[in-house]
Amino acid sequence: MGERILITGGTGFVGSHLAQRLAGLGHDVTITGRNRYATGRTFHPRITFARADLRDALALRALASGVDTVFHVGALTAPWGRARDFHDTNVLGTRNVVAACEAQRVRRLVHVSSTAIFFTNQDRPDLPDDAPLAQPFFNAYAASKAEAEAEVQEAVARGLDAVIVRARAVFGPGDNAILPRLLAAAASGRLRTIGDGRNRLDVTYIDNLVAALVLAREKAPRGATFTVTNDEPVELWPWLEGVLDQAGLPRPSRRISKAAVDRLGGALEAVYARLPGHPEPPLTRYSAGLLATTQTFDVRRAKEVLGYRPEVSLAEGTRRTVRHLRSTQDGHAPVAVRLSLLFTGYCTNWQHHVLAGAEHRQVPFHSMAAVLEHPHFGVTLVDTGYAPHFAAHTRRFPFSVYAKVTPVTSAHQESAAAQLAARGIAPEQVQRVLITHFHGDHVAGLRDFPTADFVASGEAWRSVARRSALGAVTRAHVPGLLPDDFLARLSLVERFEDPGIGPFPRAHDLFGDGSVRLIPLPGHAAGQMGVLVQSGPAQRTLLVADAAWTSTSWRDQRLPHPITRLIMANHRQYVSTLSRIGAFAQAFPDVEIVPTHCPEVHERHGGAARLPATTERG
Repeated sequence: MGERILITGGTGFVGSHLAQRLAGLGHDVTITGRNRYATGRTFHPRITFARADLRDALALRALASGVDTVFHVGALTAPWGRARDFHDTNVLGTRNVVAACEAQRVRRLVHVSSTAIFFTNQDRPDLPDDAPLAQPFFNAYAASKAEAEAEVQEAVARGLDAVIVRARAVFGPGDNAILPRLLAAAASGRLRTIGDGRNRLDVTYIDNLVAALVLAREKAPRGATFTVTNDEPVELWPWLEGVLDQAGLPRPSRRISKAAVDRLGGALEAVYARLPGHPEPPLTRYSAGLLATTQTFDVRRAKEVLGYRPEVSLAEGTRRTVRHLRSTQDGHAPVAVRLSLLFTGYCTNWQHHVLAGAEHRQVPFHSMAAVLEHPHFGVTLVDTGYAPHFAAHTRRFPFSVYAKVTPVTSAHQESAAAQLAARGIAPEQVQRVLITHFHGDHVAGLRDFPTADFVASGEAWRSVARRSALGAVTRAHVPGLLPDDFLARLSLVERFEDPGIGPFPRAHDLFGDGSVRLIPLPGHAAGQMGVLVQSGPAQRTLLVADAAWTSTSWRDQRLPHPITRLIMANHRQYVSTLSRIGAFAQAFPDVEIVPTHCPEVHERHGGAARLPATTERG
């Protein structure tokens, strides 16, 4: 029978892979973390998400009730940052997890630590589990992880059944800390070989760490500590050169001495430590030292006590990771969602502004929301279109200018919430809203969905956050349309790391099953996303938001009037995105392409037949 398992940090790279493995084994898994939507691996019928902070002792105690095993994976992991932040999250957070396990009599705690506690910026080969820790610790992260281990060992002395597994340089599909950064540096020509290039190190493919964690839950004696690697030490730079060859990227042609990079990293750290907010320098001594020193580990104890054997070789893990970074996924997804379109009112605008060379007359451009009904993960909206809130929040200057430039006609019964209610779907049943971008005609109904999560790209949110009223209007954004608790419910997609499709090289697989894939479509608005939906067993739909205002735009590659550049975030990106949509249509002629405001789409999907008899001016 399956157990009840709690994973802190279950939305991160390691935690989400672990959650998928345990759910696949038949366990009921609850995950906590900062952002469930950072990866599609957090979605599975047996995975439940609970928003909780490691610093919230009461929340953790409640979540541990009735739990058999806790995997404490959550941590603040970075080469740079304030010591207090690392201490609060990694030390006090671990103390809270331990206390929750003790109070709720959890059968076993598996604590995930880090080999950073051994790092001295000097060569240290073949370290056993009981090797001396670094003295002093090289950075605040390493110090906090060592203190966290001490918290666990003190609890073991009090009687808690806990074990520690130290992870070493974990990589694989979804990792954004190791290979993607190195590949990006190589692609830009910034990567340099550090030192003589012969230093050796251990790395760990993600599936192998997950396998070790599962074994630790089942077989480790109380209080034991294990280090996990792929058990295949390699010379770092020859291995990286092989990775670059597989990725089709140039090998580093220049070399820099370790002493020089230490001086450069130290100087950058001194400067950045004095900048407001203490941003991370482009190079730190810790990051450079990891690439320049030998650090390998003896994993015999994990093999002898746990029966650990790497499931995936280093060569195969490298191939899988590079393939993931480079591949596209052009075929149909195995899971389909039910897609329907809601037309929520319209604004009136000049046709020749939207499509250069068109007639000089004003025409209605309808605003649309899309409803996605997933067989396992409920109801999702793509945007909300117009709602009465738009009129309420554009009465005063300067937002009244927005309403006058684009006069809106809408009705309460046309709002997404009202149309869903007519179908028997209450606002509370909408679990999430995907925000393609923050223009008012796409977010006017957000306030009608009081429990939904909001998902947007990080770039889109930062382009409108903290703008003055006048600055917001220049981006067609009305801050009052956002619910009062918007930030508490907002999750940002910072990286599109999953295989793309056709001319779109990268995507974000929302649920991890290919049914809903977010695709970057920048230009019209910063960080704008489109949504590719598997809308039937052999049917797909690409919602392109405002990357094209009409179907004629992408079909004929016709740009809007030059005056529209005044409201565009980036005209060059707009042209490039429009070209990609055209190329996509040629490559996948069976996919319906749906711009939000297209009159053809409105007519094709029966929007005119659903217009109310009376409307109210917005």
